[in-house]
Amino acid sequence: MVNFDTQETANAEGKEDLTRAVTQDRLGDVYLPVSIELARTRLYIKEIMELENSAIIEFDKLAGETVDLLVNDKKFAEGEVVVIDEHFGIRITNLVSTVEVELEKR
Repeated sequence: MVNFDTQETANAEGKEDLTRAVTQDRLGDVYLPVSIELARTRLYIKEIMELENSAIIEFDKLAGETVDLLVNDKKFAEGEVVVIDEHFGIRITNLVSTVEVELEKR
């Protein structure tokens, strides 16, 4: 006797796996901008117009705090800044779920 519920579930999972593989294959060559956001602040236009060489802008974030990794201008992960052969890099410490992103928007 065949259990149709189990068979249907297996077929659905197989289709999902195939769809995921095809999607990953198609999207694998898409090129997206990746950037790191150290911190943000807001300034009045007057303050911006008064900026000059050697001016210092203070941010709320503390030195050593995690930075945000943005993919296509959307937060994707958090990480620690590292230096590799005189170049900056980021060590991923937390991949951000879509739920976390939605909560941050509020």
